[in-house]
Amino acid sequence: LPERERAGLKRRELLLEVPLKSYWIRKGSAFSRAVARPETELTPDMIAT
Repeated sequence: LPERERAGLKRRELLLEVPLKSYWIRKGSAFSRAVARPETELTPDMIAT
């Protein structure tokens, strides 16, 4: 819109300008489809209970 029309619409509160944010998301070097769970360390006490 031309600046003049935009100013008129803003004045009558028929136009609201909002910032638009966008992001680029890409696969990183550590990307994997599998969910890796670290092995849990079992102590003898944990096994006994």
